[in-house]
Amino acid sequence: MPQVTIRPGISNTTLIGAIRCANAAYATARDGTGTLTSIESAASITGGQRLFSGTYDCNEMFFGFTPSAVAGAVVTDVKFEWTTFSSNVTGGLEQAILNYTAGAITTADWQDGTELAALTSYGSIPGTGYQSVTTTYQVSLNAAARTAAQTALRAGSTFSFMVVAQAQVDNSAPSGNNRYDIRSEQDATEAYRPALIIDYRLPPVMTYHYLRQMGA
Repeated sequence: MPQVTIRPGISNTTLIGAIRCANAAYATARDGTGTLTSIESAASITGGQRLFSGTYDCNEMFFGFTPSAVAGAVVTDVKFEWTTFSSNVTGGLEQAILNYTAGAITTADWQDGTELAALTSYGSIPGTGYQSVTTTYQVSLNAAARTAAQTALRAGSTFSFMVVAQAQVDNSAPSGNNRYDIRSEQDATEAYRPALIIDYRLPPVMTYHYLRQMGA
């Protein structure tokens, strides 16, 4: 079955990045009215939440992948691949993968609790077994993601999503450091950069002989 892997290069500084919001009050950090920082051109980006020295910070990661167009492609599987850079996860870190379209990532892309709840789920990353340092992981996305990826693959357009701690979606404040870093598209090692892997099939070609057999 045909497969395409989209792994953005170092020149891509707009479609992969992260935003952090920090404040002494968790509600303020979560709703995006605290101190916002946008990170795009860095070797790693941060996910998860933490409480450190009296300050909460919440992190939202954003990804965009643009395949070359494949007319008529029928997508059968979509996988998100990433490599962990560093980890301070304690007690597990389940993450939600949500449909979100961003262009050049800015602090205006921050999604507060109400906005997160309204986004379509593209799947999740389990709470344990996915944060070992310098380890590459893959997760398959769900049917909604396959439909969106099929549209993107047929048109050669961008397939986008965000990754955020499920605890942040659920309005559950961290009691310590529960965040990690993944390698970004700026990493010097190409194999460590995030990737989208799409499995697809093509519809059968209707040949003249086949059409004759069908009575056409």
